[in-house]
Amino acid sequence: MGDTMMEIIGGRINSVEAKRGQPNAISSFDMSISIDALRVSAKSVEVDYGYLVTYGNDSGVVLLRGTLMIKDERKQLQKVRDGWAREKRLPQEYAALLATTIPRVGMANALLATKILDLPPPLPPFHIEAPAKQG
Repeated sequence: MGDTMMEIIGGRINSVEAKRGQPNAISSFDMSISIDALRVSAKSVEVDYGYLVTYGNDSGVVLLRGTLMIKDERKQLQKVRDGWAREKRLPQEYAALLATTIPRVGMANALLATKILDLPPPLPPFHIEAPAKQG
């Protein structure tokens, strides 16, 4: 991840909302993430996020809100603070880290809620490629 010392040092789930909707056949689900707030201190940044899963045919919804704590160098933290204050933008390496970490944490923590509500787990389908033909 470049020359930065960026490292996730903690995280927590702050709230979980889950609702079973209409007893319709579930054909799909959509997942989205949001960065809701960002707080930068001298040694780290706290990122408040949302992880939302909506099921097709009004069948259900799961919303998790959480916080990730990321340690980094002071110079990089200043860059994060400035970019967020000016344009609500994050440096590429932060965006990439959050785009992979939030869904991973969200999926793992949403599994219990989906089990209780008899909704399919919010796991992406596996991508399997056929081996290239030899010869």
